[in-house]
Order: sequence, then C-alpha cells, then structure tokens
Amino acid sequence: MRLRSTQSGLPAQAGFGELNPNLQRLLKRYSLREWRVRNTRLDRAVEDTGSLFVFPEETFRNSRAFAFDPVPFSIDVDSWHKIQSGVLQRARMMNAFLKDLYSERRILEAGILPPDWVLDDPSFELEYSGLCGNEDPALFGALDLICTASGDWLVSDHHFSVPEGLSHLIQGRRLLAQYFPEYATDLAVEPVASFPSRISESLRLAPMAGLGSEEPLAVMLARNDRKEIFLEESFLARQMGMPVVMPTDLVVRDFQVYFKTIHGLLPVSVIFRRVPSEGLDPVAVKRHELAGVPGLIHCLRAGTVRMVNAPGTGIADNRSLLRYTSKMTTFYLNEKRGLKDLPTLVSYDPDQALEFRDNPESWWIRPALKPHLIRRWTEQHPAAASPSPEVAHPRMDLRSVQIWNGKAFESRVFSLRVFFVLGQDPVVLPGGWLRLTRDVPLDQVGDNTWDYTQDVSVAINGKHPTLPRQRLEQSLDTTEIPPGSTLAESMYWLGRYLERADSGARMVSILAEESFAQGRDDNWISWESFIAVVGEDSRAAFEPWRREPDRFAALMLFRSDLSPSVWSCLEKARQMADSTLGNLSPEFSQILGELRQRLRPFVSRKRLTPPERRSCCLDVMQTVGSLFGTADRTLLLDESWRLMCIGSLLERAILTVNMLSKALPLAARHQSLHRIDDSELVYLLRMTGTLDAYHRIYRSRAFIDRVARLLWQHPRAPRSVQYCLNEVLRHLQALSAAGGSTPKGAIDRLLRLSKHVQTFPVAQMFPARSLELDWGLPEDLEVLASADSAIEEASQHLRREIEAVHHRLEADFFNHEAHQSLGRIQSDAF
Repeated sequence: MRLRSTQSGLPAQAGFGELNPNLQRLLKRYSLREWRVRNTRLDRAVEDTGSLFVFPEETFRNSRAFAFDPVPFSIDVDSWHKIQSGVLQRARMMNAFLKDLYSERRILEAGILPPDWVLDDPSFELEYSGLCGNEDPALFGALDLICTASGDWLVSDHHFSVPEGLSHLIQGRRLLAQYFPEYATDLAVEPVASFPSRISESLRLAPMAGLGSEEPLAVMLARNDRKEIFLEESFLARQMGMPVVMPTDLVVRDFQVYFKTIHGLLPVSVIFRRVPSEGLDPVAVKRHELAGVPGLIHCLRAGTVRMVNAPGTGIADNRSLLRYTSKMTTFYLNEKRGLKDLPTLVSYDPDQALEFRDNPESWWIRPALKPHLIRRWTEQHPAAASPSPEVAHPRMDLRSVQIWNGKAFESRVFSLRVFFVLGQDPVVLPGGWLRLTRDVPLDQVGDNTWDYTQDVSVAINGKHPTLPRQRLEQSLDTTEIPPGSTLAESMYWLGRYLERADSGARMVSILAEESFAQGRDDNWISWESFIAVVGEDSRAAFEPWRREPDRFAALMLFRSDLSPSVWSCLEKARQMADSTLGNLSPEFSQILGELRQRLRPFVSRKRLTPPERRSCCLDVMQTVGSLFGTADRTLLLDESWRLMCIGSLLERAILTVNMLSKALPLAARHQSLHRIDDSELVYLLRMTGTLDAYHRIYRSRAFIDRVARLLWQHPRAPRSVQYCLNEVLRHLQALSAAGGSTPKGAIDRLLRLSKHVQTFPVAQMFPARSLELDWGLPEDLEVLASADSAIEEASQHLRREIEAVHHRLEADFFNHEAHQSLGRIQSDAF
C-alpha cells in the first residue's frame, strides 16, 4: 500500500498497526514528506561513516554499506531483565567452561561433553593451556538471539572470541539521534554510547602482575587487512582510548611485550585482541597466514601482559555447544539455565546427523564452525566424509519486525546480538544490534544475506539511565601515544612510491613526446638520466624500445611486472594506503582509487597512441600532485604525515642525484653541442619539473653551470637536492621536538650532508664568465676534463649518505635496532 502525503502524520497502513503503541504515536508526528527527507539524510550519513556490513570470517568480498532502518525495535523492561540476566549467566558459565577446558578439563571427565569433538575443534590449542588464570578469559562477548512467535528468546550463536558489530550499534544510535532526535526523548531509551568505556574500565580495574603503581598501556591488536574490518576496530579503539596496532607493531624483549612507536618502545600491559587466536604467535601456533608476534604466548604465560579476550576462547563459539548449555550451566554454576537455546542436533552424533540429513526440508542446517576454522578443519581432515561439522535446528515460527521499505512497513526476520562485559561490575549493553534480512527466511540466512539493521531500544526503568556514569563520560585522549612503527613506515613508503610514480610519468612524457619522438641520436643526457633513475638492471628492458615511443611508454607506464613502472609504483602506494586506513582521509583514498580505475584499462596494452600516453602521463602527474595537496589539507599534520613528507622528499632527492650523476658529466663532455643546441639540458630541467623555476631565476638559455646550481644547491627550488635535504631536516627536528627523542644519527648526518651540498664547487667545475654567456664555453677549458670524476664522486657520496639517512630512519622509527625504551606513558585511558 502506498503512503499518501499528509500534514498530520504518517497514516495507518500495512504493518503500521503491529508497531509498539508508543512508537506509533511518535511516527504519526511526521508527515510523509518529512519522513522521506529524514530517511534520505540518514541513508547518506550511513554511507559517509563508511560502516560496511561484513565480518572477518566471511569469505565474500562484496562489502556494502548496510541499510539502516529508521524504525527502532523496542524491548520492554521485563523482557529485557530476563535477557540481561540470561546473558550474564551464560557469560559466567562459558568463562568457567573456558578456564576448566584449558586446565583440569573436569567437564570432559564428567562425560557432559564428548571429548573427541571438543579436543578436535580447530580453535582448541593445547599451547594455550594455563593462560586463563583466575581472570575471565572472555571479558567481552556477545550472544545472538532469535525470538519465537510466542515471545521466547532463544540463543542461536555465541561470540566469545572476537565479537563484531558493536561499532555499528553505537554509530547507528548516534545517527538516529541526529536525524530523529524525538526518538530518544519521546521513547526514553537507555543510552549505549558509553559501553566501550565500560570495557576500557574493566581492563583498567583488572589486577595486573608486575605493574606496580604505574598505569598500564592497553592496545588494540587488529588485522588491518580489510577496510571494512578496520573501520570497526578504529572506531572502538578511539572510544576506548587506546591505539590500534598490528602484529608487526609489537615485539617481545626479555619476557615483555613492547609497542614499537616512532619515538621508541613502550611496554604494553593489556592487549585487546581482534585477531584470530591462531594468528597471535607463530612460535606457539604455526598454522595461520598472519605473522603474529613471536614470543607473545610466552609473555602471557609469564604474566607480564594480559589479553582480552584470551587465546583459545573461539572454542566457545562452536554451535554444537548449544545442545549442552543446560547441563553445562548446572555443572559449573549449579543453576538452572536462564536463556534457552535453539533445539540443536549435531553431526558428531551419527544418529542425529542421519536424522537431519535425511530430512533437510525440516531442519535449518548450519556449519558448526566459523568459516576460517572450516578451512583449517578441512586441512586437518582431508579424508573426512563430511567437509566440516554441522548443526541442525528444527524450522519454527519466528517473530518478525517491521521495516520501512520506502513505501510501507513490511515484516522481516531478525537476529539480535546482545553485548556484555564482565569484570568487577558486569553489565549488558541495553538493547543490541538487530540484523535483518531482506527477503530470506531465517532458516536460509547465510553470512552474506544480512543487509538491514535497526536500533534496539530498552525503556528507561526509572527517572535516570542506568548505564552511564560520570567517570566513564570523561574524554579518553590518546594524543600522547606516538604513532606505531607499522603506520609510520607505511606512510613513509606511501610518500616515496607516489613520488616515484610522478617522476616516472614525467620522464615518459618528456622522452616519448620530445626526445625519442624527434629521432635524435644525441639524446645521451635524457636517456642516461632516465636509466640512472630506473636502475642499470632495467636498461635491457627499455633499450630495445628507445626508438619506439609507443612501446616505450606502455612499458614504463603499465608493465606490472617491472618495478620501476608507474603502475607498479601506484600499486605499492595503494598497498601502503590500505595499511594506513585509519590515518588517511576519505578524499585521499578516493582520489588514489579513482586514478587506478582510470588507468586500469591500459594495463594490458603493449602500445599507446600519442593521445593516450599524453593523457595518462598528465593524469598521473596531476593526481599525485592532488594527493599531496589533499594530504596537506585533510590529514592531521602529525608525526605520520611528516613521515610521508620525509619519504617524498628523500625519494625526490635521490631521483635528482641519480639524474645529475649521469647528466652533468655527459653535459661537460659535450660542451660543443650545447653551444649550438641546449635541448638536452632543457629536457633534464623538464624531467625534473624545474624548467619554469630555471627561467624565473636566470632568464637565459640552459647553461650547464646554472642547471647544476639550480638542481644541486638552490634552497627554494622544490626539486633541488639542497631544498629536499633542508626540508627533511626540518621535519626530523619537528619529530624530535614532538616526541622527546632525537633521531640523532639521521639529524647529524643530514646537517653534515646539507653543508656538503652547500659547498659543492659548482662554480669551479663549470666556470661561466659574462662574455661566455653569449659566446658559450670554450672546448679546451681544462677544468671540464676533471668535472666528470668530481661529479661522479660527489654523486656517489650523496647517494651513500642519503641511503644512510634512510637506514637511520628505519632503525630509529621503524625497527628500533638501537633504540632504548622510553618507559611507560601516562594516559587518561589507563
């Protein structure tokens, strides 16, 4: 039924009468036009947040922004109290089970669980035995609930390893409150924004061995291998007041875990885990694609660091446990189970497996394991008759919710994910994350069929909300924690690869369009300068096409298996950008992505027409310039941004030095030609992007001494060696002032190098008197004969020194080969 426009509010229609009466009264306040306008704004805001509806264990890659339905799902206070108590009971029971399973294994001895399938679960690792201690192994977790037509809530899934979706819930509530503020005020619902800080508080209050009176540093250990996953992790980390780190950001020394930052090593006391257990330590468990942190499990065992959630908690997510939770609750808590589970049959039992496999139309059949564990199970059981363990639930009538489809309200099946945090003050987040499927019945729902979400509201029981507390509402500031080494290194190499791509496109543009296209036989300077940049090893790849600009351009621009090519540099830049998702602005990522999409159709081409190569070269040069400009305007101008600038400047200095090392000796040896034709020197200026600067400064034809002075020593020419070194020095000194630690080796070396460049005897090597500016230099000038060796020696010295600066940066900022620990950092969060 179509809605009719009305000034008094949304009229009754299909599905409207099934909504909560309070919600019906609220919705009647909106006219159809206002309702649609607000919905449009809400949808746009969901897309702008970048919240993508996908999970780490899902194998498909078609991630998309989930549709946020504006009609909230309400739970009355009495029903919520039952859910809340049942969730906390299940959490306490499962934590007791995990501690028992990795220590005494009493439940297996009692015969309550079949030992064979428990010990055979791929997420169970004997190496994790004894790590739980007296703590809660799963301090933070979630349960998935479904509601039957009669109103009974049943548990359908456990999430005790790496619970997902909390950021979607909190961001959804914020967006709803922004575009429908009447919702929160009129319905008087419990707030959810402070739940991440409750997790943070539970970590802070937990007893930690070996810390004394110092505040513990907590980090979130994330994967950052997929954008949609990292968006959730970075959001939670900001709300919890902790930095996001990758496994490569952590290192173990003397039984202590350290966070590698650009200013040194910070001892880590708490790790909030967001990676699979088997990807934590390659020494303890060697069966995962993630590198992990060697020695991390040993530190956990020694008690110098605490992990939330503990390794091995994934065994509690096995859906087969749904069949045994009643007995497990009695065994561990001596209580009656509060929340019932979906009736479950398991494939471990041959009789049960025969029952649901012979009658699949009567059962909802699901894998017992998460997808990434199914792959491991298959590897461990290649000859098994069944590809992986399964569970089955009988089909039943389920409660549905009403969603707005743009025209009317209609029914959809749903699953409610409820989050909890234990510790000294256990709490369940009031409400949860309601996931809906568009048209698929619940018994046909797969990982990729959820595409709607609704806010879940719990009415306030009393005058004031029960969750927020003043001490939790304080700002959690992590500005004192310097960026991690992995992030810093990625930003550094992002700058270098973008600079390489820009230089490669500019050289192709000049060589293919002018030097090669004119069929010149005397283009030694431009050609040898190009070889000096791409490397002598690449000469054989490019030499055959020196006289074929179309083939040469296609090779240098788009040959994906050739490392100096522009496409290879852009691909490397993309990889660096993907690993710094939390640090780059959406504008930056969008510009880089759109450039790759525009260039992709040319990647397989062996020839480029002149218009195509001109267009591609200009597109790359303009876009790289736009990327650096966008970074300056949209990124935080912090330490990581400075390292991107340092990478770009060092790469530019290296490119200029390499060009000059070949161009200047050749120019000196062919002075007689340059008195007649200075085009090769002009090509050199254009390949470095400094022709306009040269004309502005000297207003003359290209003379070798002036070209050398501009590219070597000019303090304001952006492509000169002197300018690049000065700017790198400035950024390093700013990093030193901000972090309290000095990359002394790099700064001292740069000071000496800058002084050396300033005193380089260009005037003695290439003397130019006023008369010779008109007549040209004499061919028999003796000093030119010694210029070759002097320039080569100076260039080699510069290359060695700049390479040494690079290695010093790696040691100081990325690898910490000779860096001392800074000690613990004081943080408002911990």
